[in-house]
Amino acid sequence: MKILGIHTGHDAGAALIEDGKIIRAANEERFTRIKHWGNGIPQNSLGFVLQGIELEDLDAIAVPIAKENFLNLLRVSKYWFKTGINYPPSQLINKIFNKMRRLKPHHTAPVQNKFPKIPIFNVEHHVAHAASAYYLSGLSKSLVLTLDGVGDLRISGTVNMGEKKNISTKANIYENTSLGHFYEAITDGLGFKINDHEYKIMGLASYGKPVCVEHLKEIAPKVFGISFYSNKYYTIYSEWINNFWAVHIGEAGLVKLLASKYKSENVAASGQKLLEDLILRWVNNCIDKFSIKDLSLSGGVFLNVKANKRIREELKTNIYPHPNAGDGGLAVGAALYAAAKLDKKVKFEKMEHVYFGPEYLNEEILKEIKKRKGKYTFSEHDDIAVEVAKLLAEGKVIGWFQGKMEYGPRALGSRSVLADPRDVKIRERINNILKQRDWFMPFAPSMLRSRAKDYLKNPGEAPFMILAFDATKECIKDLPAAVHVDNTTRPQLVEKETNPLYHSMIKEFENITGVGAVLNTSFNKHGLPIVCSPSDALDHLDWGCVDTLAIGNYMVFRK
Repeated sequence: MKILGIHTGHDAGAALIEDGKIIRAANEERFTRIKHWGNGIPQNSLGFVLQGIELEDLDAIAVPIAKENFLNLLRVSKYWFKTGINYPPSQLINKIFNKMRRLKPHHTAPVQNKFPKIPIFNVEHHVAHAASAYYLSGLSKSLVLTLDGVGDLRISGTVNMGEKKNISTKANIYENTSLGHFYEAITDGLGFKINDHEYKIMGLASYGKPVCVEHLKEIAPKVFGISFYSNKYYTIYSEWINNFWAVHIGEAGLVKLLASKYKSENVAASGQKLLEDLILRWVNNCIDKFSIKDLSLSGGVFLNVKANKRIREELKTNIYPHPNAGDGGLAVGAALYAAAKLDKKVKFEKMEHVYFGPEYLNEEILKEIKKRKGKYTFSEHDDIAVEVAKLLAEGKVIGWFQGKMEYGPRALGSRSVLADPRDVKIRERINNILKQRDWFMPFAPSMLRSRAKDYLKNPGEAPFMILAFDATKECIKDLPAAVHVDNTTRPQLVEKETNPLYHSMIKEFENITGVGAVLNTSFNKHGLPIVCSPSDALDHLDWGCVDTLAIGNYMVFRK
């Protein structure tokens, strides 16, 4: 059974699922070169995932948007009445119908128009998040928790039970108690961009102290059993800018005032601590109620690696955060959920890697190099991994472009920039030249799975850079450029079975230096998506973002 997943909102993308397994998946931003692109049908990612597929071969198309029906109208109505907003009844009813009317034209109708003969399977936003985590976790039974800003029907989080391919919702969390909106208010108030720069708050927080937590509680929801409550409703202003939904939150005004008094890094530390504490209390209540410590997690809030670290360590859970936990993972989640409902024999498997994107042959790469008419010198190598390891040990910063592009927001050994983790000064160089990003942002290591016990305290599974760990003394000594100021690190544990070329390169670097890890950051200039094509990679070489490019079997240098 072949099911196509299409997400048309921000971080739009497409995925092809066959018999419960991901065949191809990609987000539209990689092709358009516009970060977080999301304004309709993702034509490029759709074209990629449908390569070699006849439309009549598709059994269904899954769209992560709630179906427009009377039951959902009642659910939205109930939400608006519960928020306590004092609208006259006629105005409130008009508001509800306007909310429902906007669902279909913006999302389902364009998909139906493009594929008129294929059944459309609607999947509610947070159900798609839940499915992306549970069906790929390898767990037969787990608590499935989701948290983000807001999705369909004004829902910002859910508590679900996943068992025997079924996902049943036990509780909904609504927009007026959104943890995602709370963290967005911190992001907005400190001068960063909502739906993009939340990770910067997490990085900045390590340089501050949580001195104003009590003040921030005024705009934060409060835990109430397995849900949250709040006495207020978030004030949200939004507009479309360059095909992206630009959001501002009124509560950010308080954050700005606090920053002027306590400094930005201390406000970030306070917001991060309060977020972690609220998540921890909520997750613990869910565990107590359902007596399950196996957790599948999705939604943008669970991209917060420090919160994930505390859930795993303090609550002693078996935790699986989906590697594309934000809205970029919705196409996959919707298609997986449709597979579970439409195919009674479907079997899901644990996700072992994220290499589901485009791949380019050496012939295509060479053609692109030669098209640029003598701008480069290049050489061909039978064992590119050995050559790269040598250059890394000599202090070179290398663009690594190999195999199928990664699915999700992390570069995991296909579209990466690599450097020697022993050299602290290299962080500043990469930040200034390649990333052109804020000084406080940390770098992460890709390390051999066999060295995890040497470098990580309380190590566990970490193939996707979505969990943080405390660094050991040996890690701080060997990998100072890849350890954050708070002595934590966000590793990718690399195994030979999932990426043999990348593994062999790190192993060769270990043979040369004794260090079983390399510094790995995403291959993109700040503000751009991760590179997708050979042309994108060569552009970054032209801009001087890397010293050299290891692309396919070729080492490429600027003349």
